[in-house]
Amino acid sequence: MPATTFQDDLFGRARWLERTSHSGVTFRIQVEPVGPGTVRLLRYERRRPGERDFVRRPAEEGRVVPLATLAPEQDWAALFGSVAEAGR
Repeated sequence: MPATTFQDDLFGRARWLERTSHSGVTFRIQVEPVGPGTVRLLRYERRRPGERDFVRRPAEEGRVVPLATLAPEQDWAALFGSVAEAGR
């Protein structure tokens, strides 16, 4: 399923991605831009089918990964703006 994205706050660079896998697990991940096409995982939460609450996964946080691995259909520039803006 395509990821849902929303901005953390009006002036911040962090964005939230939420998606549900084919197996029904829902992931909610807060990311910030690191460089063109890459993001840092600031917060990582998971909810398995049948669970009511999201569970935080600190072991996943702090990693730098390509955005395409988290949300292949999401365009990095559309999410964060131009490459020049990301470096601010």
